[in-house]
Amino acid sequence: MVEAPRNLQLPSGYDEEFVYEVEDDFICSICQLTLKEPVQTRCGHRFCNACLEEHLRRQEVQNQPYTCPADRKGLDRDRDVFPDNATGRKILSMMIKCPSDGCLWTGELRNKEAHLEACPFKIVTCTSENCHVTVKRKDLEQHVTDTCEWRIIECEYCEDLHPKRHVQDHLENCSKIPLPCPNSCGDVIPREMIPNHIDKDCPLLVPCPYAQMGCNKKFLRENVDSHLESNMREHFEFACVQLNSTQVLLNKQRVQLDKTRVQLDETRDQLDETQVNLYATRGQLDETRVQLVETKAKLSRLTQDQLKNTQEYQESTRKLNEKLRALQMQMGMEVDTDKDGGCNKRFVWKIKSYSESLRQAREGVKKKIESDPFYTGRYGYKLKVFAHPYFKELSPISPQFVIGIVLMEGKYDGILPWPFSRKITFTIIDQNSDLKERKNYSHFFSPRKRELKDMKFLERPGGKVKAVESEPLFFIPHKVLITRRYIVNNTLFLEVDVGPDD
Repeated sequence: MVEAPRNLQLPSGYDEEFVYEVEDDFICSICQLTLKEPVQTRCGHRFCNACLEEHLRRQEVQNQPYTCPADRKGLDRDRDVFPDNATGRKILSMMIKCPSDGCLWTGELRNKEAHLEACPFKIVTCTSENCHVTVKRKDLEQHVTDTCEWRIIECEYCEDLHPKRHVQDHLENCSKIPLPCPNSCGDVIPREMIPNHIDKDCPLLVPCPYAQMGCNKKFLRENVDSHLESNMREHFEFACVQLNSTQVLLNKQRVQLDKTRVQLDETRDQLDETQVNLYATRGQLDETRVQLVETKAKLSRLTQDQLKNTQEYQESTRKLNEKLRALQMQMGMEVDTDKDGGCNKRFVWKIKSYSESLRQAREGVKKKIESDPFYTGRYGYKLKVFAHPYFKELSPISPQFVIGIVLMEGKYDGILPWPFSRKITFTIIDQNSDLKERKNYSHFFSPRKRELKDMKFLERPGGKVKAVESEPLFFIPHKVLITRRYIVNNTLFLEVDVGPDD
């Protein structure tokens, strides 16, 4: 397992292209990038505020004294660290170039956001729903009005609104679109009116009313009556043939129905026999349970030493349990064979469609994903895992993939120790096909006894609060996830190992 590199825990600084080279005094000693929200220590070293906070947080988690990352001198977190506003103002006064390709703007760093809000060369996403095409801001209007496949267009026939890419599919089924008569009479009518036109208005050929009987002749609508009168005998013969065919089919169906009835009677007899056996088995099960309860009640009055030495009790209990389990299996009841009762070795969460989850999180559609709930053992805690694929609250410039847990109300909370105090190890699994080359990425969370009272999410859930979500416990920079085969076929595996109580 590979521990997270320290300089990747909380990246900071600016990703802009400065007009002039940045002085060494303005470089963070931790992330080696330009200082952001600079702070200075008593010993004179400067760091990004977020970088130093992460350094001190790791020392606190590892129960180490606070020290300066540069010279390892001791620090008082409240008195020896203060904002370096003068350096911050100098950095914000530095000249930068616009990061947008093609833009010639240069200005002070503090004016960057205002410029990007109106920069015509900045890459933006199409405003049409479901369209994820990105273009330069200056080309957005033309894309939305002329080329976007998701722009809304009104049907010229029914006036319904549809995306441009679906207009052709709509026209193939539009009820208002005019079509020529299928009989080629020369009339053009809306699609929804064609059946009525053929039945009542079309002046050309129509099929014989006895077409289903076998008459295939067609004629002008005005000649229907004369056709029926002149072909009465032929139509009668068609009707007789159809009637005979129907009678034969009816006789076959009657024979099949009789067979089905016989099978139904046999099934009912089998069902009655099964019910009788079931009642008898239930009676035996009840009798066995009574015997087991009586035996346990009788032997419970013995002392602990006598119980250990009573082979009769052990043999009787074993036989009764075997008999009870056999009867349960005979009745189709679930038999619990788990005798461990301890912690599950691990829970593996398969996160599919990782890129889609990342995109939805980046766009704010769905910021969080959650695993299925699981128990930590036969009579254990009920948990589930959550992840933020695009978490930027700690560093807006360098979002991360973060993981935490949700402690849920479970079946066995009444017999478990509270607050929750078990060590949890999170592992991103390297999917390299060569096992010797795999280097998993791990982090663990272990609440200490003196801190449990400050972690409200470890308290027992209940009442109106059925689940309590933790703060983010595991931070993984996006650039770490692409350094090895952590994501293969758009799938990521996260292993959660819950240990015993600390």
